[in-house]
Amino acid sequence: MAIMLELEPKDNNSVNDDSISRRDAIRRLASLPIEYCGLSLFMPVFLRPIDEILVQCAAGITACWYLRRGKDLAFSFDAVSRYIPTLQEITATGSTTQCKDAADLLAQCFLLKSTLAKHITNNNDAITYAQQAEVYATASGNVMLEIVALRKQDAAYYYADHWDQSLQAAEKAKHRLETTRVPLPPLLYSYVYAGLASSRACVGQKQDALSSLKKAHVAFFERQQSTDEMPPVWIDHSVENLVLNDGMTHLYLGKYQEAFDSFGQVADRYASSEAMRIEALINQVMTEVSREDKPRNMETCIDLWIPGTQGAIALQSEQWFNEVRMAYTAMRAAWPSEPRIKRLREYIVHW
Repeated sequence: MAIMLELEPKDNNSVNDDSISRRDAIRRLASLPIEYCGLSLFMPVFLRPIDEILVQCAAGITACWYLRRGKDLAFSFDAVSRYIPTLQEITATGSTTQCKDAADLLAQCFLLKSTLAKHITNNNDAITYAQQAEVYATASGNVMLEIVALRKQDAAYYYADHWDQSLQAAEKAKHRLETTRVPLPPLLYSYVYAGLASSRACVGQKQDALSSLKKAHVAFFERQQSTDEMPPVWIDHSVENLVLNDGMTHLYLGKYQEAFDSFGQVADRYASSEAMRIEALINQVMTEVSREDKPRNMETCIDLWIPGTQGAIALQSEQWFNEVRMAYTAMRAAWPSEPRIKRLREYIVHW
C-alpha cells in the first residue's frame, strides 16, 4: 500500500510517466527481488529468509503492475516470471501463513502475466495464466483475487474471440461477486460488470449488456465517492477501462457513434496506459470502417490508423500488431482502389 501511494500520480497528468528517473526507479524496485534474493527463472532460490523474499516479491509485483502501463511490457513479464519458481516452492514447504502469502503473490504474478501475454506471446497463454491465477487465488483464500482471476479469464477469452467461454467466465465472476459475504470495493463491481457487458454484447444479449454496463458505471461512481483505502493495483480497472468496455459493448450492439465516441475519449483523454491508448485508436478505425449509420470516413480511418500502427510497433505488441493488420485489410476492402490506403502497407513492419 505504501508503494502504491508513492507510485500514484500526484497531479492530474497521465500516470504513464516515462521520465527517466521515475521509470528507472520502478524498474529497480521490480529487479530488487531478483538481484537481492537471487531469484531464478529455472529453480527455487533461498539466499534470504522466506519472509524477506515474500516482502521483496510483493514490492516487485506492485512495481511491475505500474511498469506495464508504459512500454516496459516485456521487462515486467520477465521480472514476475523469475519470482514464480521460488514462490511455488514456498507454497509447498513454507509455514501455513507463508504458503497462503506465497499463493496470494503467485496469483498476482499470473494475473499480470495474463494481462501481458497477448502482447508478448499469444492469447492462449493469457487464458492459461488466468486459470493458474484462479488456482492460486483459491489456495490463498483471497476472494477478491479469485474474482479478479475469473474476470481476467473473461478478458483473455474475449481477446481470443472465444465469446461463449468469455461469457461463461464473466457470469461466474458475477456469481462469485454477488454471493460472497466478504466486503468488496465498488471498483471490483464495476470491473466485473464492465466485462460482463462486453461479453453479453458479443453474443447479442442487448438488454442484458446495457443493464450490466449501467451497473458498471454506477459502481464506478460509487467508488469515486468512497472514502475507503486504495484498492489493490491488480484490480486492473480504471476510468479508461470502463469507457473502453463501454465502446466495445456499443460496437457489438451496432451503436457505432456511441462506440466511436467512447474509444475517442480513451485515446484522447483518459489513456494512462500506452497499450490501452493504442487499442482505442485501432478500435476507432474498426468502428468507422464498419459503421452502417452513415458514410464511412476514409480520412478519419487513415489519421487514426497511422498512430495506432506506430504505437503497436513501438510497444512491440503482438496483439495490436495483428489488430493493425486486420484493420488495414478492412480498409482495403472498404476502399479497394484508393492509392492512399494501399500506401499504408509500408507502415506494417514487424520489429
